[in-house]
Amino acid sequence: MPGTRTPRPARTFTTGPWTRWIRRIALLLIVGTAGWVLLSYSSLPSAVPTHFDLRGEPDAFGDRASALWLVGVMTATGALCGWLSTKPRLVNYPGAVTEQNAQAVYREGERMMVWVLTAFAVVFLGIAFTVVMAGGAGPILVGAGLAGLPVSVIAGLIRLSQAE
Repeated sequence: MPGTRTPRPARTFTTGPWTRWIRRIALLLIVGTAGWVLLSYSSLPSAVPTHFDLRGEPDAFGDRASALWLVGVMTATGALCGWLSTKPRLVNYPGAVTEQNAQAVYREGERMMVWVLTAFAVVFLGIAFTVVMAGGAGPILVGAGLAGLPVSVIAGLIRLSQAE
């Protein structure tokens, strides 16, 4: 019947200490970056970069209030990703989740989401550097974070396929 879904097995595994610490550090990085941008808001120029070319050079500008939108969207997205990483049962997996493989699949799903969160936090920090400090290490951090996103997903999908 369309729309009917078999309930997945409950999560019973304990998150490893490395995964917990990486998640905490990524969330602290997001909160710290948001705080830094908010504290720097009054000293920002009236026009801030809102888009960048492939070299990391600004190619579009917007009102200083754009920085507030940046903080709101990035913080909310990071919080959602962090929360979802603690609820691997809710994640959509490419293969079947059975009673036999559920804990292994959930563990790998959680790890993948934590690494995606970490890459996202690095992107946010890079964008903040570019907006607040007009460049600096911003483009390098954005590039590193953007490179980390597909690596996290691809590595996670490989590990998920092995867990199935």
